[in-house]
Amino acid sequence: MATTTTVAAYRAALFAAMQADGTLGAIQVAYGSPYDARREEGIWLGRSLDLGSSDDPYLKSGRRSRQESYEVEVTLFVASQKTAPASEIRAAVLIAALEDILALDTTLSVDGVLYALPTSFTWDTNLGGDGGTPATEVTFTIQVEGRLQ
Repeated sequence: MATTTTVAAYRAALFAAMQADGTLGAIQVAYGSPYDARREEGIWLGRSLDLGSSDDPYLKSGRRSRQESYEVEVTLFVASQKTAPASEIRAAVLIAALEDILALDTTLSVDGVLYALPTSFTWDTNLGGDGGTPATEVTFTIQVEGRLQ
């Protein structure tokens, strides 16, 4: 069982699952933001935020068992469609693929992870001024709960 944190293992497992997915694997999948190397469609891991942990007070010595809680952000980007509504519909297809990965195995088989659930998202569509291509960016938040030894 994990002893320090499950963050790195969970992020690596999520990245591998996104690469292996039939829908997401066909677009740019990155471990972090590709910045200027961003393609027309992509998905990447964003920041992780610690939500705190709690110790089990009944243990007096040795490594304490504790709960771990954190968020992992995943960003989806779509600039492959000709209209803003089409861009948003394509983004929804990519979100569904990500949700399917999480529904199939909420722990992604990471030792120490109890469950991971999508909790929120931010959604923004830019119309691409002067007749440019619209772009939709969605940052999806996954809350992960773990048990550390």
